[in-house]
Amino acid sequence: MSIIEVNISYKNKDIKQAISYIVNHIHKLWVALLCFIIVILEMIIYGFINEVTDYNIGLILVFLFAALIFYGYYFKRPVNGYLKYYEKRKGGQYFFSEDNIKAIGEDIQSTFCWSLFKKAYSIPSAFLFYDDNNFIYVFPKRCFINNKDIEQLENLIQKSIKVYKKYN
Repeated sequence: MSIIEVNISYKNKDIKQAISYIVNHIHKLWVALLCFIIVILEMIIYGFINEVTDYNIGLILVFLFAALIFYGYYFKRPVNGYLKYYEKRKGGQYFFSEDNIKAIGEDIQSTFCWSLFKKAYSIPSAFLFYDDNNFIYVFPKRCFINNKDIEQLENLIQKSIKVYKKYN
């Protein structure tokens, strides 16, 4: 197999799409947020049917506050953290081979063994690699020259990373 060469340039849109996809489609955290919303709506409806009391208002505020904390912790915080990381990183040339991944850029020159990654996902807009610390490496598909390179990388990922799922 030949080496797949990709010039990666990160945009905020790429990172936001990737993290949103992880939160909404892979981890399905929207279900928990939906539960908060349903409980809040039920309490509001109950208050209108019966009588709005200070207790009802207190419960609504508690659940609303909990939902906001949940949203901030599981969505906003990760997105902002990854945006800051990838803004500093800027991108560079990546070389994917059967042995490893080499990254060469302004502020990075590294070689990553495939064994570093414990799982990978192919989502419509990018490839996502998770390392042992659950850090997510994002490789936007728009940076690949053609579909052949994307298909070759998919085959390489299947051979090299134990857990690989394709969401398209």
